[in-house]
Amino acid sequence: MSTPGWQPIVVGVDTSPAAAEAVRVGWAIADRAGVACRLVHATPEAWSLPNTAYVSAGQPEMLNDAVREAARTSVQETLTGEVPDAALEALDIRTGRGVTVLRDVAHEMQAGLVVLGGKHHTPLGRWVTGSTAHALLRSLDVPLLVTAHTPLPIRRVLAALDLSDAAGPTIRMAERLAAVFGAKLHAFHTVEPLPIIPDTP
Repeated sequence: MSTPGWQPIVVGVDTSPAAAEAVRVGWAIADRAGVACRLVHATPEAWSLPNTAYVSAGQPEMLNDAVREAARTSVQETLTGEVPDAALEALDIRTGRGVTVLRDVAHEMQAGLVVLGGKHHTPLGRWVTGSTAHALLRSLDVPLLVTAHTPLPIRRVLAALDLSDAAGPTIRMAERLAAVFGAKLHAFHTVEPLPIIPDTP
């Protein structure tokens, strides 16, 4: 039975070590909240890969099937032994841009949370290859959790709040996350110091 306030969880995965951590965290939250958890991997469409310019009009979908199967094998090899076996059964491989695919799956599932593994991109690397997490922050309309050496179970949740409309959803998600782990919730708000104006008390 699902915990009130929780909806399915989507975990974006690839073949990096960060993906395994994202799965462990996302799966643990879903298990405690009693909701579904789906692993999603996006791979480029066949026509966008090198050496496919010669492909005839009737073959792209067949090639896409092969690309998806190759991606499934690669992701499963990376995650096997690192995450629960049951999590791999929920692996969904789709062709397309990572940001678009994750956003589409989140909407299809009416997800309440998307989880990604945190990676340390250099400024140049982020500019050249892009950052899925940064792109989703700007376009996703559901909460996004980016893991970074996240210990399990989670013992403390820190919610940073401001005076915008985002404060309400932020504290509600923080409350739900703290509740499923029995964690302590801390909320804080910062006030910037007033500018110093000469001759003004």
